[in-house]
Amino acid sequence: MKNLYLLMLLAMILVTACSSDYQPVPTESKLAWVDADGIAHVMALPDSIGGIRSMNTLPDGRLLILSDRFKIYSKLTNTTVSLETSDILIPGMGNIYSLSSQGDAVYYSSNGKICRKRIAGGTEEVLVDSTGVTYYSPTASKDGRYLAFMCKNGENSWEWQGYPLYVDLQTGLVHSLKTGDENLDRGVTDCWVDHLSGRMMFSTHPAYSAYHLNSMNLDGTGRAIVTEIIYLAELTADGSYLLPRGATYFGRYYRDNRTMLWRMLPTATSYRISRAANLLYYYDYDQIKVYQENLDTGERMMIFNKNIIPKRRIMGVGHITPNWNDDGLFAILSLRIEDGKETEN
Repeated sequence: MKNLYLLMLLAMILVTACSSDYQPVPTESKLAWVDADGIAHVMALPDSIGGIRSMNTLPDGRLLILSDRFKIYSKLTNTTVSLETSDILIPGMGNIYSLSSQGDAVYYSSNGKICRKRIAGGTEEVLVDSTGVTYYSPTASKDGRYLAFMCKNGENSWEWQGYPLYVDLQTGLVHSLKTGDENLDRGVTDCWVDHLSGRMMFSTHPAYSAYHLNSMNLDGTGRAIVTEIIYLAELTADGSYLLPRGATYFGRYYRDNRTMLWRMLPTATSYRISRAANLLYYYDYDQIKVYQENLDTGERMMIFNKNIIPKRRIMGVGHITPNWNDDGLFAILSLRIEDGKETEN
């Protein structure tokens, strides 16, 4: 026992010594933009943007960026304007916001309420008011008809689970899918409406031991498990493919809904699907390349590689954001800084 204690003490000393010598690699971020002709541009973002949480393209080619608040960025002028809103809730799990299907409004939670902000004109309105509860994680359906969102179970800051609701954006009516069963009503972590089947898709974490992707009718009946292979999910626009949403740790496989066969995703830390086509965009960190892959044909096209910015070491590529009509792509490059000198990849 004494020898074991001494070994553990030695290990702790070694870890402490190693960690004290560790210095994080200094990096800087640049915005990469590749147009429809494959011509690449790299530019410094305005300091006013700050740290980026997420990006989406708008129909007019500008970027909607969420940092500490919403900002709209124009690559033509390399300038931003703020899209002023009330305080935006940043949940521990779920969507911070959702862009409308037409790209003309953004949905988010503020002070427990579900809000909509018009991008043109800047009008903010409360779609779903709340008293004593917290609504969060809005997700607009791809046809623009429904907005699904969550009701938080309790006020524990670490627990972002509850039950799903949705608002019919045509009628303004809010529908709660609370069952009255405490276990069911506290186990949902994500929800969205499948615009093709007209069913509510929702993710659960039953008994904290397994993850399920489920579905039910919009009146709460017909609950069924869709799959246990992936957890947080999204559909391509025509419904042909069911993919894990956003990051491969939510699942390494996707399903072809026409054959119901599962395929493995490419090696990538994160990816984005096209808004309108069956296209997948992702960063291959082993090759330092960004690809577009056609899910129908399996054809893969390189968008850019490390030579997008010669003599600079690319440490990572994030926030891959295809343009509204897939005629270009934005991404954030993380570049290594070495005493102000240029470095080779």
